[in-house]
Amino acid sequence: MNYYNDLNKLEWSDAAYTDSEDDADADAESIASLASSNTERTIEGILAEANHESKNEDPDCHRFYLVKWTDSPVLRSSWEHASFLVDYQDVLQEWQAEKKRQQEGKSVPFDYEAFNKSIEEQEFRDRARRRLRRFKRHIQRIVSIVDAD
Repeated sequence: MNYYNDLNKLEWSDAAYTDSEDDADADAESIASLASSNTERTIEGILAEANHESKNEDPDCHRFYLVKWTDSPVLRSSWEHASFLVDYQDVLQEWQAEKKRQQEGKSVPFDYEAFNKSIEEQEFRDRARRRLRRFKRHIQRIVSIVDAD
């Protein structure tokens, strides 16, 4: 599956969106919180790679991969340390092949700018939605007090 070329077209629909009062906690859900629970996540693929300069002898010491999780939107991808992917050699091999396609011009590299902009926009909408929910609850409390009198 080659989804790398489609990543430059991130849409709001790529993000999980819920507007239900029961799903208020869904805003706080993250891959990190899922990792701490008993929910097992599977890797769909690697979207990008980042290397930070290091004086260490180990070249993987500061290597991170942007991991796309199965059944999760692209905007829920997370940066994982290279050591996390030791047991996922097939995913790493697929990523190496994708990097080669990108170097040959056969595939478009992941667009960090569009990704980061989409993340910022999603976070803005999530904050606005939480504020609106708090405001609605506040109004409901006021109305219930007025109705009680």
